[in-house]
Amino acid sequence: MSADGNIVFSNQATRNVLETLGMDKENAIVFLPADMESILMSLNRNEEMSLYREAIVKDRVFGETIHLAPQFGVVRLYAYDITERKWLRLN
Repeated sequence: MSADGNIVFSNQATRNVLETLGMDKENAIVFLPADMESILMSLNRNEEMSLYREAIVKDRVFGETIHLAPQFGVVRLYAYDITERKWLRLN
């Protein structure tokens, strides 16, 4: 994601997951955390950092590592399905 909030790249795995969930495979925005706007503002501090968030997309839960790379003016988001782990913790 660029500093202005545009998704500039999503990989094939992202598109596959969206398609499997019956969603538009180009709609990677569903993975963005609710506080993405404030995360983007953190780029202005010129400080590299990593954050963790969770996002619910349809009936799946995704853990997300969000890495701010101010030297490149981008935010990188790496999502992974943690639905089963969350389910096991609840039962």
